[in-house]
Amino acid sequence: MNQEQFLEFIKKSNKEGFKLIEMKNSDYAGKKDPFKNFKLFETLMQGVDLNKCDLTEIALMVRLSDKIQRMANLLDKPPAVETESFDDTCLDNANYSHILRAYRKNKLDQNKMYASKETTARDSDN
Repeated sequence: MNQEQFLEFIKKSNKEGFKLIEMKNSDYAGKKDPFKNFKLFETLMQGVDLNKCDLTEIALMVRLSDKIQRMANLLDKPPAVETESFDDTCLDNANYSHILRAYRKNKLDQNKMYASKETTARDSDN
C-alpha cells in the first residue's frame, strides 16, 4: 500500500463511518439532541455511588442505557439501521440485563469464597 492508496482507504473509511454514525445516531439519540443516549446514562446513575461500582458494572449499565434510549426512539418510527430491528434491541437489552445479573452473581460468589478462605485461614492460625 502506497501513500495514495492509504489516503484513499482512510477517505473511504471516513465516508463509511459517517454514514453509519448518521443512521445510528438517529436510532440512539435523535435530531434534537445527538448526545441524548449518553445523557440518559447520567440520569439513570444519579444517586449511585460510582466508587462502589466496578468498571464492568458501569460499562454494562452504559450499554443498557443505550439500548433503552434506542427502544424509546424507535417506538414511533422505523429504525434507520435496518439490520437492527426494534425486537433485536429488546433482546439486546434483555441479554445485557442477564449479563449484568450473571456478572454480579459471579462477583458475589467470588467475594463469599474469598471471605470464607480468610475465615478458614484465621481459624487455622488460632
